[in-house]
Amino acid sequence: MRLGVGDARGSLASRLLWMTGFRLVFLLLFFAATAFFYIRGDLASRPASLRVAFLVLSGSCAVAGIFAALLRAGRRLEVVALAQLALDQIAWTGIVYVTGGAASGATSFYGLSALLGAVVVGTRGAIVAAVAGLGAYGALCLAFATDLIGPPSDQDAALYALTARDMVYPFLVNALGVTVVALLASYLAERLRAAGGALAEATARARAAERLAELGRIAAGLAHEIRNPLSSIS
Repeated sequence: MRLGVGDARGSLASRLLWMTGFRLVFLLLFFAATAFFYIRGDLASRPASLRVAFLVLSGSCAVAGIFAALLRAGRRLEVVALAQLALDQIAWTGIVYVTGGAASGATSFYGLSALLGAVVVGTRGAIVAAVAGLGAYGALCLAFATDLIGPPSDQDAALYALTARDMVYPFLVNALGVTVVALLASYLAERLRAAGGALAEATARARAAERLAELGRIAAGLAHEIRNPLSSIS
């Protein structure tokens, strides 16, 4: 096992590939759950909500294809990972919009992306995901508060918080939750990274000791062979 730049890049590419696949599968499952539990299977009665949901799904699939091509190229993988995390938060915002707005339970997915960011990239990934998620969520709340957007036309407006006063509490709670998840995930990721580095260093030292021991055995064997002919001559 080589511990070099190539190994690190390969590991990051592998984690990015898993993150892309997990995100697509999770989105598909969530959309299915939204259609059959939140919309209760009455798809014809919620065309506006489904339009947004399918737009998010199709956009996520298109972005996944672009990221797959970038992964294949193998360049600037960390930038690709950070961009993917930020775009994921925008996708979750679309889900938040059609499932209750500021008070939607789907806001927990902002924390999920922060956790994935810590796993894939480390502290920087968790911070980028948290900032992007809270920025997108804050922009959605601001758009509701200033009447730039309203609830989907096929949903009951009473289920949505539409004033700044009503959105302060859910925003603060969600911001606190995402921040705590990002900090904890960053801490754990750094501890695991440090432990992995220490393990790799210990492994390298053990292998170096084995090589030195092998060289010592070879040197001892050569010395023994040299002494034997000399003693027979004397």
